[in-house]
Amino acid sequence: MTTVPGNTNCQSSAEPVTLTLTKLWTRRRVRDSKIWRRRKQLGVPPPFPITRKEGSLLHLKCLTPEEAWLVAQELEKEDIVASVPDTLKMGRQCRKNGCSGYTEVSVSARAYEMADPELRASVEFQYYISPENRPLNLAAMIAGIGAGFTPLPGALAFAWIFTGYLNSGQDRKARQFLSSYLAGCAALVGCIVVGMTLC
Repeated sequence: MTTVPGNTNCQSSAEPVTLTLTKLWTRRRVRDSKIWRRRKQLGVPPPFPITRKEGSLLHLKCLTPEEAWLVAQELEKEDIVASVPDTLKMGRQCRKNGCSGYTEVSVSARAYEMADPELRASVEFQYYISPENRPLNLAAMIAGIGAGFTPLPGALAFAWIFTGYLNSGQDRKARQFLSSYLAGCAALVGCIVVGMTLC
C-alpha cells in the first residue's frame, strides 16, 4: 500500500490556523469584557508584568481599587477565591509614586492556572495607547468636516482645536483632524463649482 505524500503537512498546517482563529476569538471576547473596558477608560500605562507569583499565591496588579474589586468579582464567578486588601490600603498603594502605583488581588496560583483561558486573558490583557497614537473619534471627524464646510467660524474652530491637539502631544489626532477639515473644504469647493455650473 502506498502512502499519499503531504497528508502530515496538511494536518500540521491546519493546526496553526486553528490556533490563530482561537487567539482571535479569545482576543475579541477579552475586548468585550468589563475589565478591558475599565482599563481602556483609565488611559494610563498598566503595570508590567501584570502578575507576580509568590510561592503558592499569584498576585494580580490592578491600577485602582475599583479595578481590583472588578477582577475579584470576575474570578469569584469561576469559583476562584480572591483576597483583596481593604479600601484604604488599596487607595494608598495606588497613590504611590504620583498615582502611578497599583494594588494587588491575591489568588491561588494553581486555581488561576486551571481557570478558563478567556478569564485569564481578560485579567492579564494590557490595553494602552500612548496619547500621540490615539485615533480621532467619529464626532471629532464630523466636527472637522463641518469646520471646513463653514469658512469663517469653521476656520477659527479648526485653529483652536488643531492647536490644542498639537500642544497636548496628540499628533495622530491633529493629523486626522486636519484631514477632516480639508475634506470639508473640498466638499465646500465642490458644492460651489456645481452651483456655478448649474447656473
